[in-house]
Amino acid sequence: MAELEEVIKKDDVQIITITESWGQTWKEASLEIEGFNMYKKHRADGRRGGGCLIYVSKELKSYACKQMENVPGDDSVWCWVKIADGARILVGCIYRSPTSSVENNELIMNQIVKASEVADQNRILLMGDFNVKEINWIEVEATGGKNPYHTDSMNALKIAFCTSMY
Repeated sequence: MAELEEVIKKDDVQIITITESWGQTWKEASLEIEGFNMYKKHRADGRRGGGCLIYVSKELKSYACKQMENVPGDDSVWCWVKIADGARILVGCIYRSPTSSVENNELIMNQIVKASEVADQNRILLMGDFNVKEINWIEVEATGGKNPYHTDSMNALKIAFCTSMY
């Protein structure tokens, strides 16, 4: 955490997301970062690995997104961040295991579409580790491969009107 805290100070970071936090194996206090609110989701089924964290600077007003808390699917966490003029950004962090099942892949895509609905006219900042190699994130398109998840995930992002900030 010392390295991360050094980067935060040097670069004046306001929002941080971490995937594969393995949160259930750490003491809660060891995950906290001074000056940041932490939003977390650890694997509920007791499996090792996974987990997502969002840190938002206390200089920004933030709060948990209740509408996304019970949306089915592994390893995602969501919060709202208020910005100028009362506008809000829905911030999400998703981790998709490279061995994710077809069912979990569908749940992740449904989460993205649901986030778009929850955000309504507000912006979404979605970060994470999707473990999708055959994606051109700059053009937001699937570049091949035999896994239909690659094409399906791009379609979900397009349905949710997402663009890549790669």
